[in-house]
Amino acid sequence: MPPIQQQATATPAVPAGTPIHKLAAELLIEIFLLVPNDTHSSRWHQTVPLRLSAVCRSWRGIAIGTPELWLKLSFNNVLRSGSPAKLRSHLAVVGRDLLQRSSPHKISISFHPNLHTTAERRVALALWSEIVQVADRWRKMDLGLEVLPLLQDTPPRILHRLRHLKISSIVGNSRVSHPEIKFFARAPRLNRVELHNLPNAVGVVLPWSQLKTLDILSFQPPTFHYFEILPRCTALVDLFLVVRAWREDDPSVPSETSPINFPALRYLKLELSLDDDNEDGVGVFDAFFLRVHAPKLLSLDLHCGGYDEEQVELAGIGIFLGRSPLVDNITIKQCTTLLRGNCLLEILDLVPSVTELRFIEVSLFNGPI
Repeated sequence: MPPIQQQATATPAVPAGTPIHKLAAELLIEIFLLVPNDTHSSRWHQTVPLRLSAVCRSWRGIAIGTPELWLKLSFNNVLRSGSPAKLRSHLAVVGRDLLQRSSPHKISISFHPNLHTTAERRVALALWSEIVQVADRWRKMDLGLEVLPLLQDTPPRILHRLRHLKISSIVGNSRVSHPEIKFFARAPRLNRVELHNLPNAVGVVLPWSQLKTLDILSFQPPTFHYFEILPRCTALVDLFLVVRAWREDDPSVPSETSPINFPALRYLKLELSLDDDNEDGVGVFDAFFLRVHAPKLLSLDLHCGGYDEEQVELAGIGIFLGRSPLVDNITIKQCTTLLRGNCLLEILDLVPSVTELRFIEVSLFNGPI
């Protein structure tokens, strides 16, 4: 018997004669929907509705008949090798039941399986087959890198309701290769994408031109794949990005004659970083700042990683800001380079529209200013 069915036969936690059983079903539903769900300490993201449905037969009927309780499903912790074997053996059946309970509404799903053993791969594949059956109701998908090979064998389809896609990996798996994935190519409403620690973000085929928000803040590629991605993202409003430095003599530095235009970009968050194999500890970022044009930019958040002026060259940032005359908010973290000489005055001269300029954790002053 699957675990959920077992819970239904449990001894009622609330005696039948208590006043709460006199509440109208409509009122109970409102109460159920207000119960906070502690997703960090629980095995299931949907622990609260599961517990509510196990209190008594009446509550079970109400909970199962309320699709709004089952709109966020997580199949992560239950896939860990430490999970009971009996639970894992019934996982596909349990997953199908949970997915059906949210019908016909849009749903958000988190799926980060472990695929270390043959048994884990078999269970994950069975559960993934159930998740794909409701792809027409996906609203947000949070997937682990391990799922991408499963997508290769999944026929593409039109994902009419998908708006938010996140694909991530722990750093230790960031160099795991994956094939080209076309499953998400036809998602007409997709407007937010997060790609974290992917070894080949270009290999995930997406409708880049319609995205409003792109987060590749934790993207650590061996080459600068984002220069293949960014020119396609012409509708971006928010961009979160790690900018990897080039060596001064690097022949792969992109030409300034190939600009990247973001006509609608309003918010830009950049994290500057040197490659781990950069023995000299010196890099330049001008290849990014000299190419990017964001004429409607309003806010810039720049994290310099604590590098000093001898390590990083930021001369191009002045030209970049000069092309963004509407900027009114600039936050600069851990960057002494821009406090040397007249850099600060030059920034203010280039962007007179600035009303708020913040420097945070600047080591020169041993603290934030």
